[in-house]
Amino acid sequence: MSYRLPRRHALLCLAAMPFACAAAFAAETSVNLNLDLNLKSLPNVELRLMQEPPKLKARARPATRAASKRDEYEKAYDLYIRYANGTIYNPTTAKYDKVRLRSYQQTSGLALDGRDENAATFMAPTVVMAPGQTVRFRLYNQLPALPAEQCATDDINAPRPPGCFNDTNLHSHGLWVSPSGNSDNVLISIKPGVDFEYEYNIPIDHPAGTFWYHPHQHGATAMQVASGMAGALVVEGDRYPTDKANGDLDVVLKQFQPDDGSGSAGEVMLLQQIPYDCPSNSLTPLKACDREAVGMLEDFKQVKDPDAWLMSGRYTSVNGKVQPVMKMDTQRLYRWRLIDTGFQASVVLRIRRANDPQKLLKALSVANQDKDVMELCDGEDVTQFEVASDGLTHDRIIPKTLNYLQPGYRSDILFSLPKAGAYCA
Repeated sequence: MSYRLPRRHALLCLAAMPFACAAAFAAETSVNLNLDLNLKSLPNVELRLMQEPPKLKARARPATRAASKRDEYEKAYDLYIRYANGTIYNPTTAKYDKVRLRSYQQTSGLALDGRDENAATFMAPTVVMAPGQTVRFRLYNQLPALPAEQCATDDINAPRPPGCFNDTNLHSHGLWVSPSGNSDNVLISIKPGVDFEYEYNIPIDHPAGTFWYHPHQHGATAMQVASGMAGALVVEGDRYPTDKANGDLDVVLKQFQPDDGSGSAGEVMLLQQIPYDCPSNSLTPLKACDREAVGMLEDFKQVKDPDAWLMSGRYTSVNGKVQPVMKMDTQRLYRWRLIDTGFQASVVLRIRRANDPQKLLKALSVANQDKDVMELCDGEDVTQFEVASDGLTHDRIIPKTLNYLQPGYRSDILFSLPKAGAYCA
């Protein structure tokens, strides 16, 4: 049985922008735009369509091993860590900046979306797992080796010195797994040219929920996470409630998952802060890069200062894109798995109606539009109903209009757009 009401199609544009308020939050703005709008009157508006992060593909079963029912309980994945070339939209100039950043990729020669190396998006793929599974990750560190003296340390337990940013490892945020051996061990260091396989044994009673993964190499964590090396871990549940035990929220909400078949992976909203800058402008905050300059993240000063993100002048990305547009429907229940993977600043999510969609679209298509966009987001609030946080389902629904996310926080929210129009978050 379907509980969806007849609905009108809409678009959602996410216009993430940094600004300082009393608590030094980085606010995110999103905009919902009805497809009935006369977009022909705005011929120069570019709609940057957003998609969910790509789903990490499991390693194929060896041809020498027969298929088994156990295959669903054993999953193996490959992650390649290397420099990748791509572009990031810059609302300050209304143009795309070329960037070269450390990143997770699914293959040794292609970007995550299957295109060539110069079309990388800087977000890690989503991994979907289930309670009771054994999940293995083989990391291939394809970053270039750095001079030995740059990474030298007298204490094996000490973090790497500043500048040793190409050693790496893997850490899950919130999973109930072992922190030792070749499991979720943050003391492991994978040097350039080395590959290493992690093994996570997910308990059979593990809660279904939203988690995430990232590098946790001491001395290089912020630099690598700030390059976009962060991805969603979704533990899917299929347990029905009984008179003695709680079931999984996924069972109740499965009917409201995206129509494109992406399942829980299609509910992920990955928020990232990438403070890239160009050597050509001496890493001067807020100064635009030269036309052919390439944005990088190589200087620890780009993440060190407590206000480094706000000083960078960059914009928070959502699923690898800055100010993307989503196709949405009114009068439909949506679940968003919000994950704040930012290296420093907090995020406040507020969903509001904008009363003039065309002005809003036009404002989003020009440079330095922050003030105009904020002023156009002037309508009533849409309530967010938080059903889980940090991977754990609440015992009650928590309604809110302001959703505060610190770096590393997760918030699963339900909401519905009540009528056609524009909405800002």
